[in-house]
Amino acid sequence: PESENIVNVKTLVELVLASIQTGKWNDLSNPNALHESKLLALDINKAKYQLNWKPALDIDQTVEFTMEWYKNYMNQNVLELCKSQINQYIDLWR
Repeated sequence: PESENIVNVKTLVELVLASIQTGKWNDLSNPNALHESKLLALDINKAKYQLNWKPALDIDQTVEFTMEWYKNYMNQNVLELCKSQINQYIDLWR
């Protein structure tokens, strides 16, 4: 993601819960525990500069696309669901 779309776990969980409109979560992490890293993120610079690529979706759209798939894959034709989302994604580039 672009730097403005990098979010922490809490924000991501809250976006997912807002998208599915159900559930809740409790942060049970130990603030005194040893942590691997404050920030884990993918570096997209190589794709941006060598392939002239950029993300088409922001964090909100990414969560919506993902949760739409999870909400529907059990009761829809998965192939058609994937094709539909691919077409929606392609439309963002037009």
